[in-house]
Amino acid sequence: VDRMLQEAALADAHAVVDAEFRFSRDQNTIECSVIGTAVSFAGLTPPRRPLVSPLSGEEFFKLTARGWIPVNYCMGYHWHVMPVGYSTRTINSVWNFQNQEISSVTERFSETRRYALQQMVHDARGGPKADGLVGVRIDTRVEETELRIYAGYRGAFSGFGMMGNGVTIDGSFYPFGSEGVAEVPAYNLEFFATGAAVSQIASGPLSKKDISLYLSALN
Repeated sequence: VDRMLQEAALADAHAVVDAEFRFSRDQNTIECSVIGTAVSFAGLTPPRRPLVSPLSGEEFFKLTARGWIPVNYCMGYHWHVMPVGYSTRTINSVWNFQNQEISSVTERFSETRRYALQQMVHDARGGPKADGLVGVRIDTRVEETELRIYAGYRGAFSGFGMMGNGVTIDGSFYPFGSEGVAEVPAYNLEFFATGAAVSQIASGPLSKKDISLYLSALN
């Protein structure tokens, strides 16, 4: 985001609209990129750090027509590894004829989503004063993985039962191998939340003077 805003500042832009965050992960490699359209207000001095938001130009204009202005592009991310044992697999089995909620999975999903949203709100509080978030989007990804637990580890794992020769998770026992490692099936839960932080600076449509005073205050 900082690199994109540096390019926008070199173009004497006041803001970047339609900012799109692209995120990909391949094993241990994470790639992030942001693209957007730099825009200017005619006759106004550009700020040192342009405003940025994922909103379109039309959405940007609709907010200014009501006294609001998009001030920042906020993001939150949380990644959780969820081990799956016998109890969860039994509920999801084709031999289970009762339609019931997998409560442990629901709780982990809800918790991971909540942490991502909390990170986004924290990001909003770290920039220019924001009165709210609009255009919020939450992307989710779930993939199968494997959790490696080492013998002798006494970390805080909810629902884990450590024994001398293995570990019990969700009703399933996984023995330590010759290298002292238990391999447990699991899922990666990823939640990525984005949104536009907005601030109200007038009770009606924003004038050039309103925008100019606001941008001057940012400098």
